Amino acid sequence: MKLIMCFRCCWIVAFAQYISNVTDGIVDGVRKLQDLGVGAVLVNLLPPLGCAPLNTRADNYARCEKDKITGAHNKRLTHKLRDDDSVLLLDLNAVFKGIVTPKTEKLFYHRHTPCCESIDESGFCGQVDGEGNLEYTLCDRPYKYFYWDSTNPTQAGWKAVMEQLEGPIREYLGI
Repeated sequence: MKLIMCFRCCWIVAFAQYISNVTDGIVDGVRKLQDLGVGAVLVNLLPPLGCAPLNTRADNYARCEKDKITGAHNKRLTHKLRDDDSVLLLDLNAVFKGIVTPKTEKLFYHRHTPCCESIDESGFCGQVDGEGNLEYTLCDRPYKYFYWDSTNPTQAGWKAVMEQLEGPIREYLGI
C-alpha cells in the first residue's frame, strides 16, 4: 500500500512539473515574440484531450474520458498569461467541448469517431504494412466527422471551431 501511495505521489509531482515546464516554455515563446516587436499574440489553450478519439476508442467512441491534463495545463497557462493585455488566450477546451459533447448530432454526426482510423489500436492513420497494404480505414464523408484522426480535427471540425473563435480574434486584433 505504501508503495502504491508513493508511486501515485511521485507521478502527481512529475505530472505537475511537466505541465509547469511546458507552460513555462509557452510563456518564454510569447516573451520572445514580444521582444521581437509582436504586439498581439494569440495562444491556444489545450482542447479536451479526453474527447480525442485516441482516448474515446476504448469506449467505442461513445463519450469523453476524464482528463486531468487539460484542466491543469490550461489553469497554469491562464495564470501565467492572464494579466498580459497583449496576449489573447483561445479556449479550445470550451469550444471543442461545445461541439463534441452535446447530446445532439446537429453539428457532427460523428463527434468522437475519427474519419481516418487505424485497424490496429496501436497503429496510426496512413499506416501501411511492408507490402503497401493499407492498415487504416477512411470515411467517405469527412464533413460528418469532427476528428480526422486520433487527435486532429477535420477541415469541417476546424471550420466549426473557427466560426466560434473568429469574432473574438477579430475584436481583439481590431480588424
